[in-house]
Amino acid sequence: MLNDISKILQCPYSKKHVRFHDSGKYLAVQDSDRTYPITDGIIHFIPEKGTPFFDSKHAAGGLVQKTARWMEGRRQLAGKHLGLPSNFSQAVLDMPAASHSFNLEKFKTYKGALFIVADSDPAFLVEAKKRYSKENIQNVYFLCCDPGKLPLADKSLAMAVSMFSFHRIAKKQETIQEIARILRISGAFVGAFCIHDQGLSGLYKSNGQFSEPFGTQQQAKDLLFEKFDMAEEALVENQFFFNCRKSWPSCGNRWS
Repeated sequence: MLNDISKILQCPYSKKHVRFHDSGKYLAVQDSDRTYPITDGIIHFIPEKGTPFFDSKHAAGGLVQKTARWMEGRRQLAGKHLGLPSNFSQAVLDMPAASHSFNLEKFKTYKGALFIVADSDPAFLVEAKKRYSKENIQNVYFLCCDPGKLPLADKSLAMAVSMFSFHRIAKKQETIQEIARILRISGAFVGAFCIHDQGLSGLYKSNGQFSEPFGTQQQAKDLLFEKFDMAEEALVENQFFFNCRKSWPSCGNRWS
């Protein structure tokens, strides 16, 4: 299974290839002394958020449970408007990790796919790992990483999914650029962004990862349009559902 992802992983800083050490305890960067630890099945590209972080009060509960309760009210919306393909057998990014609350039912049918779950917060990865395990989805990897510096090679994935969680990412523009970079030409970016939700502001105000949700639907569209062509869109109860494709470079350097 390790070989399934080793070809597309890279150091997020040097862009050099990484490989799994025989011990299974860390990744080694090619031609470098740099390594990235693996803790409880989670690969840490932010090493300072390793084992000690799991023992913190934050990782133990709080924000993860509050987020789950907030998302529960949006489950029915997602079922009606999430535009995932009926069949899929390639590599897909699930980011941030709380997206799993909405896409796992569909992911269970993707028997030949490779799932990559990424988040900068191990607490959300731990929760996602429990859910993936409960659904007996084995072909999945969990990456603790900066969403603005994804440890994945250029044009290595065919789809990315982000459901109701993008507001936890402070560097939104950098993250959109990274998603476009790792997607193949015409690769899909599917999900839902929250538009001006006061409840979210109160929920995440004390969390360092938080930045305000998009103020308008047009703000979200403008950011996506920098790298993607819109295939489908809908605004439902302040939730902006979208189905985009990475644009062909024939339109200019904007999509290179």
